[in-house]
Amino acid sequence: MKLALFLYCSIIFIESVKADLIMVEVYGQPTTTKKVYSSNGKSWNECMAECYYAQSCVAAWKNGSTCYTFDYWLMGPITQTKEINESIVAFKVENKGGECPSGINPPTFGNKNATGSLYIDSDPKIAPVWVHYNIYYTKGSWKLNYKVDRICGEYEYDGFVSHADSTVTCSFVWYNENTGGFTYSEMKETCDEYSYGMAGFKYKEDVAMFEAKKYLVKIKDTRAYVRVDGIRTAACQKTPKTAYCMSEKGFTFTGPTPDFSLYKWVTNSSVQHVKGEDCIVMIIDGKAEVKMDVRACTDTIMKARIFICSLLRKK
Repeated sequence: MKLALFLYCSIIFIESVKADLIMVEVYGQPTTTKKVYSSNGKSWNECMAECYYAQSCVAAWKNGSTCYTFDYWLMGPITQTKEINESIVAFKVENKGGECPSGINPPTFGNKNATGSLYIDSDPKIAPVWVHYNIYYTKGSWKLNYKVDRICGEYEYDGFVSHADSTVTCSFVWYNENTGGFTYSEMKETCDEYSYGMAGFKYKEDVAMFEAKKYLVKIKDTRAYVRVDGIRTAACQKTPKTAYCMSEKGFTFTGPTPDFSLYKWVTNSSVQHVKGEDCIVMIIDGKAEVKMDVRACTDTIMKARIFICSLLRKK
């Protein structure tokens, strides 16, 4: 008799995971259930389904009438047992082949690591994360290690929004509490340092996310210029009023090319009152509607005390 019998395999695809997943049953018993979510009154199939559809769950175990579902950060070693012990654990793992695999020691068939990826976006206040994990077999136990890939990176972000094309935009805001401003070059240098782009409105959802009015309190002012992505090309600095130069093609962007139809300009994108006014800014003014303008790229003429970087990533 095999010590770990491959009891059950079903393949179901759900939108919140990276690839096809299956629940693989083994004879085993958790070494701890401390802090693990538990519920009563469920059948074993219902217990497995609860784990399968929970974004952060990687394993399920039923002890008597109690169903335990293990989030990735709470799963300790699972000790391999025998059929006579009647203790079954189900692991959630990837199965890209579309068929139930065969071999010994499931889910690590043939002593190969089982893998899984979880996409977690259940909390609307927290940016999504990918969790990539491995389940491996060693000395009579299955263990798990994992790596967290945060959509908005490892640094503190100020906002994020998900788009219909399976992308996420994250925003990062810098501000100067003193009277000095940031130049375009300083903004670019800082955004580059953190591997971000400079912010621009590529999606209509971005307009609301890049809301900077709350930072007026921090800079102790009622009106401010906010630097965002966009500097006129050298050619268009000479002819800013042509249709070509008033379009997105008339500017150079470090991030994704924005959609000028989402921009509400003070006048229009051809503005150039004096030489050197070639950088796009937002103007925030109390309760007034946020407007876009083209102003100086340095801080000698205009003090832009806030700037926004952004990061666009695939889910």
